Amino acid sequence: MPQAFLGSNPGTSVRDVLEVELHESTVSGDVAVSGNWKEVNFPMTVAVLLELGAIAAGVTGLDIEVVGADDTAALNQVSYGRFAAINGTNDDEDRVLTVDVYKPFMGVIIDYTGSGDAVVDTIAVIPKDYRQGNTRTA
Repeated sequence: MPQAFLGSNPGTSVRDVLEVELHESTVSGDVAVSGNWKEVNFPMTVAVLLELGAIAAGVTGLDIEVVGADDTAALNQVSYGRFAAINGTNDDEDRVLTVDVYKPFMGVIIDYTGSGDAVVDTIAVIPKDYRQGNTRTA
């Protein structure tokens, strides 16, 4: 008799099941990027994981702020904090920002200056206890 299983498939990491991706793409040009608002059902302390890829030497600043709001229209927006300054020498780094979440929606605001591409592989929200390693960089 077949059995019903509503959980993740065997072998799926806990991080993959529980994470909410706030942003994933290359950033270039002197622009401000606001990621899409995502519902985050973690009213607690969470880890916001930033995984950087290749960053061009001409990138002079990449400022990433994590924000929260009551809805997708950014009602009552609050700042949860910023990652430490990022520039062309920060290739392939992982950074973690630990925040206390009390709004149901989260997003990111990215301010970019310089020239060339900055690859932001992932900005994801995960329960803080599921992060491997103990590095806190923000």
